[in-house]
Formats: sequence, structure tokens, C-alpha cells
Amino acid sequence: TEGECVTIMPHPFHGLNRAIEEERKTWYNPFMASEMSLLKGRVALITGGSSGIGLAIARAVSAEGMAVAIAAREPKRLKQAAAELAALSSAASKDRGAAVLAAPADVAKARDVELLVQQTIERFGRIDLLVNNAGTYREGDIDELDEAEWDEVQAVNLKGAFLCTKAVLPVMKRQHAGYI
Repeated sequence: TEGECVTIMPHPFHGLNRAIEEERKTWYNPFMASEMSLLKGRVALITGGSSGIGLAIARAVSAEGMAVAIAAREPKRLKQAAAELAALSSAASKDRGAAVLAAPADVAKARDVELLVQQTIERFGRIDLLVNNAGTYREGDIDELDEAEWDEVQAVNLKGAFLCTKAVLPVMKRQHAGYI
């Protein structure tokens, strides 16, 4: 639709939208970069955020002042990750601390994804960055993999990214900005 702008990026750190870049030109001071993060006040939704790359991304964007919603299937690991992020947030200066939402979700299930996006919007009011990081795999030779295992891998790795993107796009369109 004319006038709507949503940028789909393959990686969350490839750049920011033009409005933010223009805003940056008016006040950016390289000596104060850590105090005046371009990500401060923005919201990231990260699937597979309870460990590995997803948790590392959550740590990084949280350290820059983003509020973070992390989602994963394993509640225990999700709770541990949220506690770590909350501790990092409270250890940071009060101006740079970020809020954390931990939401159990299976990205292969449309209803879980809808609830995840709804909870994120209810908590933070917006979504500026979606990181489709959730993924799974099965070890072993392909000739030993049964069809159900293959379907589960595809459901999380491919369908999950599709469902999350589909659920977040309307939010980003209303905001006229966002990164996937």
C-alpha cells in the first residue's frame, strides 16, 4: 500500500530505516554512542531466544536498550534466559536497561505465534525487530530419518519463520517501520 514501508532484512544489524538514520544525524556523537543507542526504546521479538544465537542476539540488543521478547518451547531454559537478561538489564545503567518478556511458544503452531505477538504488543506496544531464529534438527543419516521427524524439522525451521513473519507484518505496517 502506498505510504507504508516495511523493510525485510536478512540480519538485524544490516542497518536501520531512513527515519532513524536521519534522526541520528541530528544528534549522534561517537563519544556518546553507548549512551545514545539507536536501538533504545525499540522492541525485539526473538524466536529460539532461550539459548545459542538467539540468546546472544537478545543479550546484544538488550545491552543497547531494546526491550526484548524471547520465545522458545522449553519453559525451563526460557525462564533461565529471561532471568539472565533481566539481571543484565538491572546491572546496566537505569537509562539503558531493557524490559524482558519470556513467552513459551512453538513457532510451528499458528495459535502459539498469534499469542506470542499479542503478548509482545500488550507488554511493549510495538515490535521493531523480528529475529526468526528458532530451529531444530535431527542427527543421523537421511535414510534413517522417518517422515514425521523430517516434517517436524520443516515445521519449525520453515513454517515457523513464515508464521512469525506473517503475524508480525501487520504490526510493522501499522508502525510504518520494522525489520525482519
